[in-house]
Amino acid sequence: MIRKRKFKKVCSKIATILGWTNLGVTAGFCDVATSNPFPLTISGRRATGAPVTDTSFLNIGKPDRTGRSLIIGRIASSDRDLNRIISRLQKQNIPISTVSAPFIFVRPGLNYVRIEALDRPLDFAKRLRRALNRNGEQVISKPSRRCHRLANIIGGDSLGLINGFCNVIKTQNKPLTILGRDATNAFNATTIVLNAGRPDKNNKSLNLGRIPVLARNTSKLVRALRKRNITIGSIITPYKTARPNLQHVNIQSVENAFVFARKIAEVIRIQKLH
Repeated sequence: MIRKRKFKKVCSKIATILGWTNLGVTAGFCDVATSNPFPLTISGRRATGAPVTDTSFLNIGKPDRTGRSLIIGRIASSDRDLNRIISRLQKQNIPISTVSAPFIFVRPGLNYVRIEALDRPLDFAKRLRRALNRNGEQVISKPSRRCHRLANIIGGDSLGLINGFCNVIKTQNKPLTILGRDATNAFNATTIVLNAGRPDKNNKSLNLGRIPVLARNTSKLVRALRKRNITIGSIITPYKTARPNLQHVNIQSVENAFVFARKIAEVIRIQKLH
């Protein structure tokens, strides 16, 4: 294993190669992201730029003695670009785990292309850059009291306001391996993410989220969400080699963001999602 200081430098190089934002090293993973906004609505509300829609993320673990790291993440794509992106990833030998549409009532269409690989981080970054063949936009976060209040309700953290959406997370300590490597604290695997858009004149906003859950508990979680009138956008198995089996329940609603957050806080408490 390389030292943390050296790994931070590797993380910075990965971000530079990709032209993405370096979010730093957290819990042993280098986190990088890019925003690729395209016109998008969900339930008739603007969804362009929400971190859970058209933002792409990668988590890169520390390299082992052979120089290889666990690399997981997602590439966000419109329907129009999906086949081209899949083809270019395949040509660069980048393993695709799953392709899924996370939300419903979406116009014109949104997809996640999930990646899971064991690879040399800098080599992987160069191949991914060739596959995507573009610089993404930097992810810019602004402090927000509203976002901080939402984070407090669910007992999580605010990552600030990004493209008009509050980005709130809650880390879950779920023991997990992907491709045989520890992925317990990987953001793209086990972290709860909630986004809340700008409120309208009735104080309602588009609220989106992702709740990771062990597959054996998915039905119980879905029942609790539906009981609270939260729409299930999709239930996906993001990483084929995750052990124990992991699923992501993607959720959506149009309502007061603080009401939404209190509902999620209830579900987290009842389901013991922590």
